[in-house]
Amino acid sequence: MKTNLILRRDGPFQILERINDNIYKIDLPSEYGVIGTFNIYDLSLFNIGNNSRLNPFKKRGDDII
Repeated sequence: MKTNLILRRDGPFQILERINDNIYKIDLPSEYGVIGTFNIYDLSLFNIGNNSRLNPFKKRGDDII
C-alpha cells in the first residue's frame, strides 16, 4: 500500500496556529503539496539546547566583533 504522506524528519517548521489541544497548523513549504494541519502526536519538539544561534526563527545580529 502506497501513501501520499511518507514518514519524514524535516524541519524545524514554525507553528502558525493552535486549532485546539490536539491540532496545530504548521508553516510548510508549498512543494510539500499537503495541508499543514497536524495532530500533535505527529509532531516532535525541536530542541536548540544551549546554542540559541541554531534557532532559525530568531533574528540574529552580525557576527562582527
